[in-house]
Amino acid sequence: MASALANAKRIFPSGWISKPVAMRPLALILAGLLLGPAFVSSAIGQRSGRELLKAGQEALRRGDSAMAEASWQAAIRMDSRLDSAYYALARLLWSRNPERHRREARRLLDRALRLQPDNLTYRLLELEIRAFEAERAGLQVLADGRLRLLLKRIEELGGYNTAPVQYALGMLQLRAWRRLHNAYETAPEPLEERIRGMGASSLRAAFDPEFWHARRQRVLRLQSAAEEARRAAIAHLETALQLDSLYRDAYLALGRLHLEARDLSGAASVFERFSRNLPADGLAWLGIGVVRHFQKRFAEAEDAFRGALTLLDAETRRALQDISLLREPDAPPEDPERFWVQQDPFLLTAHNERQLEHYARVGYATLVYTTPRSGVPGWKTDRGRLVIRYGLPLREVLQRPQLEGGYQPAYLFWDYGSFALAFEERLGGDGFVLFAPKAGDDPEVIRWLNMPALEAELRRKMPSTYRFIPAGGLFELTHRVYYFRSDSGATEVVHLYGIPIRLRPGQREVSHIPGAVFRLGFFLEDSLGRRRYTYQERMRRLPTDQLRIVDGRSLWVGISPHSVPPGTYRAAFELYDETLQMAGIEHGPLSVPRFSDDQLAISSLLLAEQVSEEPLGGPVWHRSPYWILPAIGERFQRHHPLYVYWEVYGLQPDERGRYEVEVEYTILEQVGSSSEAPDRPPGRQGARISARLPVSFPQPTGRYYVTLDLASLPAGAYVLLLHLRDSKGREAHARTRFLLQ
Repeated sequence: MASALANAKRIFPSGWISKPVAMRPLALILAGLLLGPAFVSSAIGQRSGRELLKAGQEALRRGDSAMAEASWQAAIRMDSRLDSAYYALARLLWSRNPERHRREARRLLDRALRLQPDNLTYRLLELEIRAFEAERAGLQVLADGRLRLLLKRIEELGGYNTAPVQYALGMLQLRAWRRLHNAYETAPEPLEERIRGMGASSLRAAFDPEFWHARRQRVLRLQSAAEEARRAAIAHLETALQLDSLYRDAYLALGRLHLEARDLSGAASVFERFSRNLPADGLAWLGIGVVRHFQKRFAEAEDAFRGALTLLDAETRRALQDISLLREPDAPPEDPERFWVQQDPFLLTAHNERQLEHYARVGYATLVYTTPRSGVPGWKTDRGRLVIRYGLPLREVLQRPQLEGGYQPAYLFWDYGSFALAFEERLGGDGFVLFAPKAGDDPEVIRWLNMPALEAELRRKMPSTYRFIPAGGLFELTHRVYYFRSDSGATEVVHLYGIPIRLRPGQREVSHIPGAVFRLGFFLEDSLGRRRYTYQERMRRLPTDQLRIVDGRSLWVGISPHSVPPGTYRAAFELYDETLQMAGIEHGPLSVPRFSDDQLAISSLLLAEQVSEEPLGGPVWHRSPYWILPAIGERFQRHHPLYVYWEVYGLQPDERGRYEVEVEYTILEQVGSSSEAPDRPPGRQGARISARLPVSFPQPTGRYYVTLDLASLPAGAYVLLLHLRDSKGREAHARTRFLLQ
């Protein structure tokens, strides 16, 4: 023994054997190979093969796979008939990398099977390895003769009535479904040869099976076989769960199958059973959150994600909370809390739908793209990272070469509408990796597919994509904003909005619209994302006298004034129909002007259906001494008068103490916007009318309206300009636009 240690010290560098524990297993393995069992026995200890087998199992539980491998190698050297050591080594190597260690794992497993040919656990690993080899050889897995014989052998051993066998059979069918789902069979040729010379204009045809059929490529639709495999996979996995309701891997496989097939009700059932039987498993709650989010049940999704975050491992929790994939590669660090506040797409709800979408994307990637063979979490794979950034594609197409003459990689295409991504199949790893074009490939093809060699380049080209759509959908938000000065001197933002109403017969004749419940929200945030103004209102029993027909739609018109400090904001106008779960949303910049006492200024020009000094019915805004019925739309009839209401501030008296101004109105036709008047003769100049009039006010703030007769103007788009000059020679301007029909 002493000579063996002396030889080891001569072979390895000085101090190597006394290196930290993390480096010792490699030394032990190399020493065992070079110096034989004497050194291994000395280094690991004078223990029996059974003791070494147990020591390896304990090391693996601690996460020290190198020490586990060294212990099992030593156990085999101590006892060459220790079948469980051969199996443990085969399973370890197979889980590390099936492609690299396939032959060695198979050799070790064969030794175990020679010693224990009727061991069902060993036969299940053999089933997994043979299925991989069949795929690698380009064979239909379930049609492989050797695999069928193995399945018969397992049946003879009575294993069909055990959960592990049913799970293994389900996984075989699941893998068959994943190879056939959304797939078209094409001639075996590399992707770069298939698309070279096609050009960007015709590349979209690569998604269409008729394109290949027209070129006699023997395109075969494989959906029938895929559906058969899917049903069989569900049956086997459900049987496994009936035999063992705590079979975690069966829940995960079945949930993954339903998610990939977009069967949300099936996925919900699986993950709910998962959470009932294994309530401390974070992946069960993560699955519920993903499904509920896809079903647009956002409050339930938020509860499930909150539960998952308390139960998941630290690495998955960090992935859920990481925002780096949503930002540009070179962007400076940003506070996640502030980031999510700025990303919230719908402020009327208590939850942040964009943050929930991120959790759902990370959860989907974790549940669907995690491969047990590689051990790589799904959110770390190419597909997982791209789903987190861009969401699920609009369409997914798998082009699989004809299964003849050995394995050929398949190519997966994700179509996002404005761009596409392509992935190349990799056996024994993450399944599919982002396809990187070779030098000399058609640059137009590369540009259209957005398949750069570096993912960071893709992230620079294509920003993260997301669009919030509530359960009932989105409706067009009709609204207008006007700025006035309040009696207190603050700026008053007047928000005029229209709520789309679907009237049933007879509802217009009643005083209130039954069953209609809406929420209105008006929010302002500064440049740092801090909320500066919030207004929310819940409305029901809407009076029918405020209904208007605008562009063929029935709108209930409302007016809400807001006293807001001057400044530049990010504004959010939101309407939510609680009955239909529909929303109208508009976010954008808003500049609120300041109206001072010593500066001449004009308010917004408010276009109205009527202005009167007597009370009016309908959606009226009272601005003493006037009652104003604002127009919610931009279209006006030529044979109806147009009312224009405005206010002036900061007037100064003349030498007689009067506040007088000269007002000029100018209406200009926008000839370039002739879509409203397609019959206009070519070359005709745009119409123009103008008028001047003096106006006198009793105080520095004046309120005024004018009635315009537009009957002489042709249909089209117009701009109304108001120019004001006071007795001191100061000037102010305002403008607005409208359409005549």
